[in-house]
Amino acid sequence: MKSKVKVLKEIIRIMAERIDDIGDPGYLRRKNAELLAELAVSRRETAQLRRDLSDLQRIVQDLKTTMGSRDADYEVRIRKGHLTDNSYT
Repeated sequence: MKSKVKVLKEIIRIMAERIDDIGDPGYLRRKNAELLAELAVSRRETAQLRRDLSDLQRIVQDLKTTMGSRDADYEVRIRKGHLTDNSYT
């Protein structure tokens, strides 16, 4: 009886090692599904961040355009010597 138990323990140990080597298909499928879900969320977040970045770049460009026209006036006043404290108002 002890020898049968010992043999069965050895068989179970060997099978457990094989499962570790091969991998549990059910576990791998679940893990793959989880990773795919994470990837989908990351892609949506990345797309949103890119849209936000694009919006911010447009805002910066608009501000540069607005400030550029003010800066041109400022430069003209400096050259003419007409710089006042309220040059930007």
